[in-house]
Amino acid sequence: MAKIFLSYAREDVERTVPLAKALERAGHRVWWDRRLAGGAEFDKVIERALADSDVVMVAWSQAASCSAWVRDEAATGRDSGRLVPLSLDGSLPPLGFRQYHSVDMSGWTGGRRSTKWTAIEGAVAATTAGRVGADSVPTADLAGASPALRGQDSFSWPKSVRRWPYAVLAAIAAGLLLFVGLRLTPWFAAPAQAMTVQLASFSRIGAEVPETLPAVLREELRGAFGTDNAIVVQDRDASFALRGVVRKAGDQLRYAIELNQVHDGEMLWSASIDRPVVEGELTAKQVASMTSWIVRCGLSRAGEHEGKLSSRALSLYLQHCRIALWGDAGGPERALDIARKLVEEAPTFSPAWSAMAMDAVGAARGAPPAERARYEKVGADAARRAIELDPHNAEAYLAQAELLPDTAWTEKNALFQRAVEARPSDCGCEHEHFGSFLMASGRITEAVASFGRGLDMQPLSPSANRGLAVSSFYRGDNKRGDEVVRGLDSVWHERPSTKFLLMQQAMWTGRWAQAAALAAEAVPEEDGPAASAELLAALASGDKPRLERAAVAVERLPKPGKGGELFRATLLALANRNPPALALIEGTMAPGNPSQTRYLFDPLLANLREEPRYATLLRKAGLFRFWRESGKHPDICKSPDAPRFCRALKG
Repeated sequence: MAKIFLSYAREDVERTVPLAKALERAGHRVWWDRRLAGGAEFDKVIERALADSDVVMVAWSQAASCSAWVRDEAATGRDSGRLVPLSLDGSLPPLGFRQYHSVDMSGWTGGRRSTKWTAIEGAVAATTAGRVGADSVPTADLAGASPALRGQDSFSWPKSVRRWPYAVLAAIAAGLLLFVGLRLTPWFAAPAQAMTVQLASFSRIGAEVPETLPAVLREELRGAFGTDNAIVVQDRDASFALRGVVRKAGDQLRYAIELNQVHDGEMLWSASIDRPVVEGELTAKQVASMTSWIVRCGLSRAGEHEGKLSSRALSLYLQHCRIALWGDAGGPERALDIARKLVEEAPTFSPAWSAMAMDAVGAARGAPPAERARYEKVGADAARRAIELDPHNAEAYLAQAELLPDTAWTEKNALFQRAVEARPSDCGCEHEHFGSFLMASGRITEAVASFGRGLDMQPLSPSANRGLAVSSFYRGDNKRGDEVVRGLDSVWHERPSTKFLLMQQAMWTGRWAQAAALAAEAVPEEDGPAASAELLAALASGDKPRLERAAVAVERLPKPGKGGELFRATLLALANRNPPALALIEGTMAPGNPSQTRYLFDPLLANLREEPRYATLLRKAGLFRFWRESGKHPDICKSPDAPRFCRALKG
């Protein structure tokens, strides 16, 4: 049988004992450190045991995910193809280990007739097939060690066992267990390919570029990739090389970045990124973040594919990742063109089809009704094909959810739930999408948690940070909202969306004078920055006649730009101009865009909630029916001062 190194967090020792005993009863040789003391000897013995094991079995839990020891031991198993991950409590493993399915052991009591035990045996058999050896940890390696190290916690092979028949029986047993285990546990999959990246040459052109910038970029890239994702950064013998040059172009620092295959030097992806000169070394952090998103997106999905993608397919997929994360001036048709080429080049690559599905979602949103139906069919067909190829493709379920009518709350909820329970993406996008849906249905507390999960996977994501900040303020957690906004502003403060969020932050926290000062720069020209600033300043002054005049001026503004209606509605609600505020919100929801309902849960609009028209908007959006059928009521109906319409949900 197999020599198993069992890695776990000390907080989980009671839950790990039944596992170790069951493995030993099954004939496996189990090494674990429950009786070891610390010190240099401890480190050396663990290293030897890790090197000699056939399987590195990791018992993930919330505590284990936070343990540097467990993560290091798991990385050894992952990088050598010996990792068998388990989940003791159903929690998500840390980044870098989420592409491997963890056998769920929650609720298991140690019985070997359980399908969960069968899943473990199948996983061990699949990992050790053709590899299980006959040698143990050499006795000499344990000479001088404590008695505990020479006891049952270390590997030992019975001296009386003749090796060759044992190996034959082990191979037969492994084959049978592999067959049974894989039949009973379709979720178990072989580890993904290791995708390794070398940070190659980074240089500058011209004396105007700070001399330290290339070195800063290299370090920021190393930090952006980190150690907890599917991409491994190493100094040599990597499969891919990332290099770049930075020069000054007017008032911008222009970074030219490219990703090459090491074995033939072929360029797979390149980008030119401009950042303001005045940002100095901060531009290196921004570029490193943006670059790591694309490379992680492309290579992590390629590593999950059973076969090796062609260079052209990988290059096309990296282009898709760039458009999905950065956007593209070519619009949704260009994105769809790339996806079509990708599925032609790699027809069995599930992410190619889900990429096409998501690109079709984007195209359908801005298309006239006649064209929308065509895009929706393309998206639905592509998502279905992606799931046929890989039932655990989270992006495909996202596409299916986004293609449904906005009033299909129950069906969308189920699909978003499937997305977050599928194989985790490297971007956390499924959690962002689900977070937005949760906000639209008034489940703000759940949205905060969902955006937080998204940030676990991509900490510097502007959209995930923005979602977490907004949902925190909606929930009334101003302290957390302020913290998230500060972090976002420290990296992405030049973005218009960040400037607008800073103004909203001041509004949510009642700092009206500060909000008024920020409005001049944050509010687009077509939305009347001067009139907006005046209304906010009137709120700060407490002068009611001034506030009334400012509200009239806001009402008389020309038609706002896209999205400006909701901000204008917020201003009018703050001035107690409820009917015109509700009329503006209703206009954003027609013709059939009830996802805008999230703004109805904004605490700045709280005085609208007793208006009959407010409840009517929720009913038209289909939310009352969803709340009643699902029992998933909005947070505002769980508070002591719940609006009157909440009584209708109790029947």
